Amino acid sequence: MTGARLQARAEAIIIDHEIHTGKLTTLAGLRPCRERAGMNLKELAKAAGICPETYRSWETGKTWPSAFHLAKLATVLGVSIEELYLGPDPEGGTT
Repeated sequence: MTGARLQARAEAIIIDHEIHTGKLTTLAGLRPCRERAGMNLKELAKAAGICPETYRSWETGKTWPSAFHLAKLATVLGVSIEELYLGPDPEGGTT
């Protein structure tokens, strides 16, 4: 999937979430996908080109990543955006 398509998909997921809940929550898959990739918070932040404090705020639900950063995280972790949103596929594949 190209960067533009990943970003468009990320935007669609964020919009859908905001419409259905009216609020932002944590991305359920951020931490599990990071841990499954064997990365600590600082390693992932560096690989994604963001500061660790920014990533931490996403993982804890204090702030929400932009569509661009959501796509970047999915690429770095080798997962789908859906996995970042919902959690990793229990069978180890991407959704």
